[in-house]
Formats: sequence, structure tokens, C-alpha cells
Amino acid sequence: MYRKVLGVISVLALLLLPLSAFAVGAKAMKERVEVAMRLTGTIDIEPDGSVGGVNLQDEDKVPAQVARFVRASVLTWAFEPVVRDGQAVAARTPVSLRVVGKAQGDGTLKVAIRDASFATYDKDSGESVTRWQMEPPRYPSDLADKRVQGEVFLLIRVGRDGHAQEVFAEQVNLRVMASERQLQGFSERLAANAVSAARKWQFRPPTKGPDVDDPYWVVRVPVNY
Repeated sequence: MYRKVLGVISVLALLLLPLSAFAVGAKAMKERVEVAMRLTGTIDIEPDGSVGGVNLQDEDKVPAQVARFVRASVLTWAFEPVVRDGQAVAARTPVSLRVVGKAQGDGTLKVAIRDASFATYDKDSGESVTRWQMEPPRYPSDLADKRVQGEVFLLIRVGRDGHAQEVFAEQVNLRVMASERQLQGFSERLAANAVSAARKWQFRPPTKGPDVDDPYWVVRVPVNY
């Protein structure tokens, strides 16, 4: 259905940690917990396409076990070599990682790297879809009262007139302790809230570059609550 998702690939790696690694209370061992964090930084790519280094921003604020796990996982990735003037060269790329953890029945937290984005947003480049009119959704008051926090990742098909033609909630990451049934309800509410707002958004289509004549474009937008 979708032609292109700009700058995003899907990756998956897993790690089991004690729940305390994310500073989750003992109550979480009796209820299902979902936590999420976004890590940004850079990746050093060697001339052969292998990863030579991983640099995480604000690493001192990340649980040490999670940082080691992310670094070890990313070091196993491989990229198409970067070629300049016919010669493969070393390069550095920005990266944004989505790390999600879910409580297990044995009191551990399964941590997964889900999506990695290597795109940089440049509103002046003219070669990609950029923001225009994007009024953020209103936080549902009842969820705010319950201190429900989360992030909804939207896939939006943008037409040549810049309007959102189709909106899909790809994934919802929650940062709250609750039962399975409550988490499902929170996820559905946040997803519907974000989708409803995004249907009214407008974007600026590309004005040049290889994608300028595409019939539509797909962008991925995170919405934080």
C-alpha cells in the first residue's frame, strides 16, 4: 500500500534485564509493564560497510546494561559502503533508535531495539516532505489524570496537494504500569487520538530531487504524550 518510508528500517534485537534496570517498582512484577526510550547518536561506518563505532548521546542517563546491549547490537549491523569518487570511504551517520521493554513473568524485562532511523530533517532541502500545518493532538484529560504517557508512531500517506490522505498508527509505546486490559485500552485511545489529529495535517511536498514526481509520499511521525 505504501511506496516509501523515509529514512527508516526495522531491526530487532533482544535482551533480558532485571526490572530494576529500568527502576520499575516491585508492583510491576505482578502487572504487565511496557517502557520505552528513544536513543540518539551517531554510527561510524567503515569502508567495507561494517560498523566501527557507536556514539550515544547522553549515555550517562541510559542504564549501563541497556547502553552496552545497544552498542553490541549495532556493532553487528552492516551497511552498503559509502562511495565517493569511485572509492569506498569511512562515514558517520546520525541514528535514532527506539528501545522498548516489556515485563516478563519471571521478573525480568525483555528489551528490544525496534526501529532505527538514519534520516536528518532538513526543512530547507526541498527534496523531501516537510512540515507545514501540524496542530498537535489534545491530550485526553482522563488519561492525563491517570498519568498515562506514551509515544504513537504514525505512518502518513501525503498526497501531491500536501494533505494527509491516509493515516495509520504503526505502533504505540506506553510508559505506565497497568494490567494487560488497561494497557490495551490506553494504546487504543492514544492511537485514535493521534490519528484523528494527523488527518487534518498538511505538509509541503518535495520541490526537487529523485522523489519529486512520485504520486504520493509516506512519512513517519512520532507523537509524544
